[in-house]
Amino acid sequence: MTTSNFNLSPVFPNWERRPSWGDPRLAVLAILAVYLTLGITVLGFNRSPAQILLIVSSACALDMLFHWLFRGQTLLFPLSAAITGCSLSILTNFAHGLWLPVVPVFFAIASKYLITYQKRHVFNPALFGIVMSLLWAQGAIAASPAYQWGGSLAMVAFIVTTALLLFAFKIKRTALILSFLGFYAIQLGIRAYLMYHIVPPETTVLGTLTSPAFYLFTFFMLTDPATSPPLLRDKFGCPSSLWW
Repeated sequence: MTTSNFNLSPVFPNWERRPSWGDPRLAVLAILAVYLTLGITVLGFNRSPAQILLIVSSACALDMLFHWLFRGQTLLFPLSAAITGCSLSILTNFAHGLWLPVVPVFFAIASKYLITYQKRHVFNPALFGIVMSLLWAQGAIAASPAYQWGGSLAMVAFIVTTALLLFAFKIKRTALILSFLGFYAIQLGIRAYLMYHIVPPETTVLGTLTSPAFYLFTFFMLTDPATSPPLLRDKFGCPSSLWW
């Protein structure tokens, strides 16, 4: 896979990380945009189109600003930031303050420039933004509730199917996905056994395995090509053509 930019070069001649038609990030952005559209039109996500626009636009603006300041004053095509913004729009829940949606955005984009190894960011930005917001926002920001998806297994099937067909196989992280699911299933079984006198085991297991957020993490965050090894023998890093 290459980063040839034949489709966008005339419009963005000097911008870094311009996508080509084969860039897997385009498929990811399209999938997340569909989820958001379904969320605000059918599923009843607890956020408005204006809040989603604020999250995505601020993610793009911050990424472009930080790239200009810390990466040699070059222009960045903010496709990865748009993906981060869409992910945060889906997976975060917040009170109705005007600027609260920007808090996880700042954590997410800043992590790409503050926590790096050999000029690569270490953590998936959206996941880092969610975790830091949960730790430091004093309850003003939380993970989105599972019920926002309507409790439908159809949404789980839709997420898994689109992820596999349009994204997961292209980035070649099958071993990573399978190993995570296997070990997660083991710890889930242990947790269900230890908590059976408090929560019925079927509630623990089904509550996790039917949560769309679980599969968004598995297929879109864990497998971030910039923060996961491309091959079994690799310990760190990936080809620059797959950077997010």
